[in-house]
Amino acid sequence: MTTARKRMLSLVLGGLITLGTGAAMAQNCADYHGHMDLLSLEATSGLSEGFAFDPVAGRAYVARRANTYYEWGAGIMVVDTSDPAHLGELGAWAGTDADIYGLDHVNGLLPLGDVLWAGITGQDLVVLDVTDPAAIVPLSTLDLPGVPRDFVKVGDLVYAAVSEAGLQILDAVDPLAPALVGYADSYGDARALALLGDYAYLAAGPFVGLQVVDVSNPAAPVHLLDPAVPGDILDVTVAGGLVYTAGTEGLRICAPAGGGALTVLGSFAPAGVDTIFSVSVEGNRGVVSGGGQLYLLDLSDPAAPVVLGVTNTTRGLRSVALRDGLVWGVSHESQLDSYYSAFFTLDPADGSMVPTSEYLPTSGNVRAMALGSDGYLYLLTQSGGNVVRFDVSAPGATAQAGLVDLYGNGIALAAGNGFLLASTVDVGIYTVGLDPFEPVHDFDPGDYVEGIVMDGDLAYLSVNDAGLQIYDYSDPLAPVQRGVLAGEGIFQAVQRGDRLYIQQYFLSANDHLWTVDVSDPDAPVLLDDLTMPFDRIGELAIVGDYLYVGGLEDGYGLSCYSLADPDAPALASSIELPASPSCFAVDGDIVYAGYNRYFMNKVEVLDATEPAAPLRVGQLDCLNIPSSLRTLGDRLFVGLWGAFVDGLEVGPVQCQPTAVEDTPLAAPLLVAHPNPFNPKTRVSFALPEAAFATVSIHDVTGRHLRTLTRAMLPAGLNQLDWDGADDRGRPLASGLYFARLEAGTLHASCKLALIR
Repeated sequence: MTTARKRMLSLVLGGLITLGTGAAMAQNCADYHGHMDLLSLEATSGLSEGFAFDPVAGRAYVARRANTYYEWGAGIMVVDTSDPAHLGELGAWAGTDADIYGLDHVNGLLPLGDVLWAGITGQDLVVLDVTDPAAIVPLSTLDLPGVPRDFVKVGDLVYAAVSEAGLQILDAVDPLAPALVGYADSYGDARALALLGDYAYLAAGPFVGLQVVDVSNPAAPVHLLDPAVPGDILDVTVAGGLVYTAGTEGLRICAPAGGGALTVLGSFAPAGVDTIFSVSVEGNRGVVSGGGQLYLLDLSDPAAPVVLGVTNTTRGLRSVALRDGLVWGVSHESQLDSYYSAFFTLDPADGSMVPTSEYLPTSGNVRAMALGSDGYLYLLTQSGGNVVRFDVSAPGATAQAGLVDLYGNGIALAAGNGFLLASTVDVGIYTVGLDPFEPVHDFDPGDYVEGIVMDGDLAYLSVNDAGLQIYDYSDPLAPVQRGVLAGEGIFQAVQRGDRLYIQQYFLSANDHLWTVDVSDPDAPVLLDDLTMPFDRIGELAIVGDYLYVGGLEDGYGLSCYSLADPDAPALASSIELPASPSCFAVDGDIVYAGYNRYFMNKVEVLDATEPAAPLRVGQLDCLNIPSSLRTLGDRLFVGLWGAFVDGLEVGPVQCQPTAVEDTPLAAPLLVAHPNPFNPKTRVSFALPEAAFATVSIHDVTGRHLRTLTRAMLPAGLNQLDWDGADDRGRPLASGLYFARLEAGTLHASCKLALIR
């Protein structure tokens, strides 16, 4: 090892050691780093149940069948997978059949360079030119006795599982002109296949099970006796010389027993799950989907699979793949007679999830939450307008302690000194006393009260089409109106000093952000009316000298607005998330952002030590849509909204490091040389142990530009080169950039100066 290399290793490891010994964690909290997390999500249309990768092009092709009810949405969607944490649509193809009752239902897909084979209902095998994913062109078709549902390519041969026709073997020497080589008819609905040696194993669907075909002579494959694997088989894969099947009897792990026969070595059938729909294996790890859950398994011992972790997805989770250490999948869900589908990536990490400790049902969807001056936690439900009181004095023993039934569906809730303010659709605004716990006053301010901010005795009411109204509640039984600022579409608001920041909602245009001077409650003044660069504001939160806004100009996430000039918020940065937050809770340097998109219900945990550049830490998996958040001590309270499950869920807060006295400053964990640089620089860092790590490049707004690595890295010194280009190879302009390292609980960044 050279002297320079030893010095670099000592420097970086020194930083690591100091970091590890210079901080202590609070008790009864959780570290959200290093758990199973949803990375990114790209919406698809129709009913998506399958996909195929082109790793060379950095793409995935998603197969879409028509929506069951309205017969729309069929076709193929092309997704950019070059950065798994930032999926993006490259193009889509909606088929060629104009007959609404004969749409192109897409089934199996096989990428072959600039050509894509697609199994399409009514057209069998279709060859498509995908050179330009934004302009896919059909080239030719091949008539088959059914529709290809799955493909496996070996050399110049392609093996296809064809619905109602079994196995078809095709010559792919010229991918533009596929030719039939041989076939083996079978009964059942062939939907997946896998090859092991001279045998093809077909998942033949309901009432049939697994079928085996001898393919030693591709021109004359022979259907053998079906192996004794129980249940209806819906998926099959091969890894490490073993055959894995998924179906109505769960997961089965089988070993070849000669002549195509199989011996079942082990199984996995989670309680309460009727069917396992999909299985994928990489190394000693596997993922299966069933019952709206995704299970990560340790398959080191085939006879005894071990569950490493499980995460909620949707009941429509069908196809999953474990590839390059990440989980990929397509999921759909029905709502209002329509299907909603999405393609997603998930980092399984060690498979574990941060657990919630309690769940308490309510009589309706939770719309808002407030901590009363009496120490009780109060929830407002949408249906019925109930204010529910919870005793939260004893961790692990949260209990309902009362209920007040208001008239009309609940909207907003806030706590004053000795009382609550609750708004409902039918009445307006209620004053609810805490002792006794009952309504004591109500009045109609002229429209729905969409948001309530309490500041001492003053209440700021966001009254939809009747503007901002300010009331003095020094006497809760007789509130006195102070000032009014007229406006329409006035929704939620947050306060910082004598400034209010208010969402103005527009049905057919982008929302606005108002900045209002309330230093004189009798005469509020509109200082700034900012048109947002996206259509909807999800939620607002004050984080230090920044305003966090749920929403992103191009995609989903949150935008950070600097309040250096409190009269004119200015966009400082943004961070992409799987969805735009619809609720926030701020606890020191930690921000909790709840969201739902395509039935993925999460609370994103963000490190806002640098508020202008928040870092993703981890996620809390929720039973349903998080509608409101509140922290209290070492607990995070989540109000749940939506069908099937509503109520209150309790989880731990993220541990916040506490400085240890006399700890020396840490040496840099992540360094680059040369810096400034042109044309390239080397980023160096050390890991105390082997870990799955991501090193990425960002601009000063936090926008992701390049992933240098996302892989399992060894302990010790690691070095990566960056050539000053983005993920698509485009040279970046001169300027300041940031390199970020994420490896389990280790997070670090360094500045990079590119000079052209």
